[in-house]
Amino acid sequence: MNSQLLENNRIVAVLLIAVFSAANLQAQTKAERKAVAYLQVDQLKNGALLARLQTRELAINALRKTGKEAKANEIEKLQKAINKDILKAFRLNFKFAPVYFFYSNYSAQVGAGETDKIVFLNDSLQPGPSIRFNIKSFLTGEIGQVEKAGFGAAFLRDNKLQQLKRHFPFYATTFETFAPFRRTRAVTVQKLNAKLEKFYNKRVNLKV
Repeated sequence: MNSQLLENNRIVAVLLIAVFSAANLQAQTKAERKAVAYLQVDQLKNGALLARLQTRELAINALRKTGKEAKANEIEKLQKAINKDILKAFRLNFKFAPVYFFYSNYSAQVGAGETDKIVFLNDSLQPGPSIRFNIKSFLTGEIGQVEKAGFGAAFLRDNKLQQLKRHFPFYATTFETFAPFRRTRAVTVQKLNAKLEKFYNKRVNLKV
């Protein structure tokens, strides 16, 4: 009887240790994630945002190769209008850090950190050879569909174009599929900017 009681107590003790160890590990992971998020928001505040604009170049070229010139021109015109609206939304409403714009066909160079090989865009969506990027730290941003989430947003990625993790306020939704609450791109960027300011101020007040 006593041996059985001792064995039961031993099992309970092992389970409790496992539970507390798991809780401690989870707490450490949360703390580490917060530390990474604070580091990233510092990188953005003291650096810049590189905003990516899509070209839909592959789709347009494919249509032209099959003789569908009118459809290709239609898509090209629509994408240009979208890009103008995105540029205007960031230029007028994103105040957290300086913004530089690039076309998506320079994504590989951005991800590799080869910013000297990127042709940045002026406010007319034309290549701006005189635009120089001499800032060491940056995050990237865009307006579109968030990976693995299936909703539209203005959202940020890291400097490798990888999606940011929890604890960083990396997106503001457009509510594009929910008409009563649908936001313009300008308002969406305003919301993202406000989230970043709030998070950064929290980080400064905590003196982390």
